[in-house]
Amino acid sequence: MVILRFVCISFAYMFRQPFSIFLFALLMACISLPATTALRLGEYPARRYRIPLGVSIRRWAFLLAKLLLVLVIVGSWSAVAAFGFTAVGSSASLYIQLSTTFAGFLAALRWIFQDQRRRCPVCLRLLSNPARVGQPSCNFLAWCGTELICQNGHGLLHIPELPTSWFSTQRWLDLDASWASLFSADPAAP
Repeated sequence: MVILRFVCISFAYMFRQPFSIFLFALLMACISLPATTALRLGEYPARRYRIPLGVSIRRWAFLLAKLLLVLVIVGSWSAVAAFGFTAVGSSASLYIQLSTTFAGFLAALRWIFQDQRRRCPVCLRLLSNPARVGQPSCNFLAWCGTELICQNGHGLLHIPELPTSWFSTQRWLDLDASWASLFSADPAAP
């Protein structure tokens, strides 16, 4: 007589396990993000005027929307990669989910913050028209790097090529009203 033994595992446990791996991979990606990202968020000097609350809310809402989309996309992609080809209880599927979720979150979070740094803090458009400034050989006494400008005339973003003690991170420079004649009047611009 053959006695069959079955291990009873609840469905609640099985469905909770991929979610806990998802959260663990997200936590590990957030912890390792500062070590893998070269640039800090940048310096935004004190302004003469206060940023309207609507502009500030729109900036944070845009960043949060990108984060939520990444959570959904990477979570779905890693679940399909892990459980689409292997059995739902196998340990291999959990390792596949952990590795794909971690790699996906790390790459996506780096992209999110780099994209946010390259946008105008007022209108959220991508900055354009890169202009090379200075020479690397004159970095001790002069500035060397790239300048990007907002097409609506809100400001310039200075990105140093080589970080120095007096210019180590990117800087945002607001343009005053005297620059308005160089930019076309766009009715869609804020």
